[in-house]
Amino acid sequence: MTPRGHHHHSRLLTARRERRGQERERDAARREREEERGEERERGERRRRERERESTARASDLRGFSAGLRF
Repeated sequence: MTPRGHHHHSRLLTARRERRGQERERDAARREREEERGEERERGERRRRERERESTARASDLRGFSAGLRF
């Protein structure tokens, strides 16, 4: 008995502890997945920006080249 006269429900407390542990594991796994998705999204955006930069540079080079042909 506890000081207040209540019974300790150790099985209930153990079950709660186990549930909390499982919830923490699920939350940690979810956070990890979200972090991986964020990193993948960031890599994709970086690649897209690099491609845009390359295509813009090529387009300006071609414009300069074609402008030189007109004269």
